[in-house]
Amino acid sequence: MNNSSDKKGRKIASYIIPGIITLLVMVFVLIVKGIWPFGSNRIDLFDNMQQVAPLYAHLWDAMHGNASVWFDWYTGLGTNVSMSISAFSMFSPFNLLLYLCPRDYILEFISILTLVKMFVMSVTMYAFLNRRYKKLTYKTKVIFALAYTFCGYVLLYASCFTPWMDIVALFPLLMMSLDVMEKTGKKWKGMPEYLYDVALSTPLGIRRGTMKMHISGEQADGWLRLLGHQEPFYGRVMSDGSCDLYGKIITFMRTIEYTAQGSVNSNQLHLELQSKQNHFALNGTGRPLREENTQ
Repeated sequence: MNNSSDKKGRKIASYIIPGIITLLVMVFVLIVKGIWPFGSNRIDLFDNMQQVAPLYAHLWDAMHGNASVWFDWYTGLGTNVSMSISAFSMFSPFNLLLYLCPRDYILEFISILTLVKMFVMSVTMYAFLNRRYKKLTYKTKVIFALAYTFCGYVLLYASCFTPWMDIVALFPLLMMSLDVMEKTGKKWKGMPEYLYDVALSTPLGIRRGTMKMHISGEQADGWLRLLGHQEPFYGRVMSDGSCDLYGKIITFMRTIEYTAQGSVNSNQLHLELQSKQNHFALNGTGRPLREENTQ
């Protein structure tokens, strides 16, 4: 039991250490520059002073029931602020911390928000690197996570437009979710999916396999499983069923990159695969997706 707890504790610590290093570096910078809470200076340059602080004040009022999220009567003769939801990341989870901040200290509180966001950046990027690049050493992953956190984009907007730091903190989580979708084959609900039993005509005979296709608008992707290998493909499918795809097939001897043209619907597909040296016909019959899920 103790060994399990120790292992879990070490794992949690390995994720937090990049964030702790980030906080130590930033606290040192705040102390040297005399920025609140270690001095009287504030991170209120350019848009942080002119746009972000007034927006945070309005959001603070809305959180405490004193204003509307959608309209501000105190800007000009009144203005619609709903565009701030996207342009200023108004509904970002980081902004919930504003509720705990005294209204008179909003400008100073930008320093705290900056530290929190940079802490999250380093932790989420390390988590992404740890998931995607397992062969890298721990020290290498920490270095890359810190390089991501202290990149030029972050340092610029940390000083003049704090809301645009949010996407940097959350982007690694988006990449991790896309990795999960790619590896598990899960797609967004509502995206049509088709599964086919396929036969590839080659000079050495028929090679049978399985093909799965996802279609979103005119964009198509999926995988083709042949000769013991499952390889992705990409392309387009028009409204009339005509398609243009590209991918690769791995054989015992070599890798064949191909382009494919033909037609596809839920019941069948007919494709002509063209590589630099060969020409193949690929035909398939549709079958229910649930059969694939039970294999």
